[in-house]
Amino acid sequence: METPRESHNLTQMRKMIRAVGEHFGCPVDEDTIGNLVIHKPASPSCPDAPTIVVQCHMDMVCTANTDVSHNFATDPISGRIVGDWLMAEGTSLGADDGVGVAACLALLEDSTCRHGPLELLFTVDEETTMGGAANIDGPPFLTGKHMVNVDSEEEYSICIGCAGGGESHMTLPVVREALRDPHVFYRVGISGLLGGHSGCDIHLSRANAIQLVTRLLRATRHTEFFLVNLQGGSGPSALPREAMAEVAILPSNVACFLEEVNTTFKRIQREYAAVEQREGESVLQLSVVQVDDGKVQQPCDRASTEKVIDVLSIIPHGVLRMSPDVEGLVETSISLGIATLSDDKLFLHQFFRSSDDHHTQLTFEMLQSLGRLTGAKIEGPFNSFPGWQPNPHSSVLSIVKEAHKEVMGKEARIYAIHAGLECGFFQQKYPLMECASIGPEVQNPHSPDERVLIASVSRFYALLTRALAKLADMKEQCFLCDR
Repeated sequence: METPRESHNLTQMRKMIRAVGEHFGCPVDEDTIGNLVIHKPASPSCPDAPTIVVQCHMDMVCTANTDVSHNFATDPISGRIVGDWLMAEGTSLGADDGVGVAACLALLEDSTCRHGPLELLFTVDEETTMGGAANIDGPPFLTGKHMVNVDSEEEYSICIGCAGGGESHMTLPVVREALRDPHVFYRVGISGLLGGHSGCDIHLSRANAIQLVTRLLRATRHTEFFLVNLQGGSGPSALPREAMAEVAILPSNVACFLEEVNTTFKRIQREYAAVEQREGESVLQLSVVQVDDGKVQQPCDRASTEKVIDVLSIIPHGVLRMSPDVEGLVETSISLGIATLSDDKLFLHQFFRSSDDHHTQLTFEMLQSLGRLTGAKIEGPFNSFPGWQPNPHSSVLSIVKEAHKEVMGKEARIYAIHAGLECGFFQQKYPLMECASIGPEVQNPHSPDERVLIASVSRFYALLTRALAKLADMKEQCFLCDR
């Protein structure tokens, strides 16, 4: 928590990981993109055991509440204990995947864990582009053909598959013009939402702050305001918790505008009462303040104001299709993660996911159609990542399941996740790689409400070490990837 590890700003984190590996006398390799592998020799009792890859990612999603001043490039994360949970002070915690990093480093000094040769893999930039996994060097950077990924967030569970996906940008041109009559300026903001992961939590029907601000604007458009500014969202893979818009309005229309905003907000509160709440209390917060006209820019003209509201009203966000094969699993979704109104355009960032590659393409084509209808430019898909196809018969899964029953005293839930894990990329470079993913109980990742169940961390580590001990007894098979 002391070492900054924002995506694409990992020099200090990489240096720290390398130093720990060298401290324990273990060779450290770095590939072209900046991933690290620490090689720990086998336990003395396991000289012929197969090599096992234990994989985590070194970066974290960096997001903070608007009232918190935090420089993720330099400041450490401040932790606090709330009941049975560890959280941060107004920022994301980084348990995703900081707990995985800690577990890998703990294995270096753990003399009690019985294991074969270990390749502890620390990848870069998972939370943004998955660039580390996508560009990992091929053999012989890794030699193991069995991987335990430690980036899952559900205790008593083993993940064996994930969705693929990609990102896109939409830009809508706007025109700004000087006001002909005296206007007053108001800032309308929504904050306090639960937010969360735009894949794992997309099915929970949580509110999107960008959409809520748009709804307030749509409800008041008859007051003929002019849009000055609009900002929302903190990152492409996080559900927007906060958003705001600034408008210019005639003084004679202010009372009607404010009344409509408050009426609509109360309606929104009722609609989300069961979702956006903590301990029965609504977390939705509305802020409406008058802004000094000397501190705002020239507003958009009437046509651009209307077009921005229309586009934000119809752009899709949420579950598009549930899996017809796996009960309760989201197959295809799209999230609107960022909205920014600049001098000459509205910029939107979308993240779409699917366990069906065809539906991934269909979702992007839907965005292209929306662009043609509205006059917006669609760019993408980029930062695309492959799905990880489940293999319920893999040997690594069988052994991790056995270890789970021994450590936890019950059978593990086997599942696939509607989010991106790096295993799909690894299997592209290492086609015979078998993967299973485990982790502690982490809730609300990618948000300042992120928390990890403290007691689950020791249970997770016990599961990991038991699995490594059992994998050490597995008979080695030929590694057939080209070297």
